[in-house]
Amino acid sequence: MIGDGQFAAQLGTVESILRRINILAERQQFPNKALGAADFRGLPYRGIYEKCVREFAYDFRLSDQSLMLFVKCGDNINNGGLCFSYYEPPAEVLPYEEFVAAELGLSPSDSGYQKTIDSWGDELRFDYEQYVSSAELKNSVTPLRYDCKASDYRPGIHPASHVHFGFATDIRVGTRRVLNPLSFVLFVLRQRYPSAWSELGKEADFRVWCRNVRENLDLIAPRYWDSPDELEMFFC
Repeated sequence: MIGDGQFAAQLGTVESILRRINILAERQQFPNKALGAADFRGLPYRGIYEKCVREFAYDFRLSDQSLMLFVKCGDNINNGGLCFSYYEPPAEVLPYEEFVAAELGLSPSDSGYQKTIDSWGDELRFDYEQYVSSAELKNSVTPLRYDCKASDYRPGIHPASHVHFGFATDIRVGTRRVLNPLSFVLFVLRQRYPSAWSELGKEADFRVWCRNVRENLDLIAPRYWDSPDELEMFFC
């Protein structure tokens, strides 16, 4: 399992990548990583998303208001685990900058547009949160989560390392390799932001980053991958 130093370094690389492709709205400097399943039990998806925002339970907020949270506990897969989450916003909303512009009646073609927007900073952030919370719900959302926890392993039923798709589903697609934060972000970008992925492909370091898709990842220990796991579809 990834060490603490490399984990922190990868989050720095994630921030750099998201900034380069211009989809990062905020990196939370003091993310709340203490919330557990009990804190969200019984909440609808919108309630979970809004609790994450309210409790600062995210590492990154993207320009479309999606959230990313990366949690690591313990030193290895036997005494800890990994949990990486991507929360799609439950409503279709404007990015904060566009919201400010709309409130001020500004257009990107106006003289001094960016300077004016920047001068307002976070002054309209409370109004923006109210706007987000009252926006009409999407017809569907597809949050993504990666979990790796050896103690939950059941051969052929519950992979130790797996990806969840959607909200309140039993979908767990096993992964033969243990993901790291950069692996997860590259997966999210490719599947949820194809235009941003194309832009990322123009970067000089693109192929180096993509080594985290497979090449730089460790196979999960054999005792957490048995013959029944080979009978189902899985990510290699």
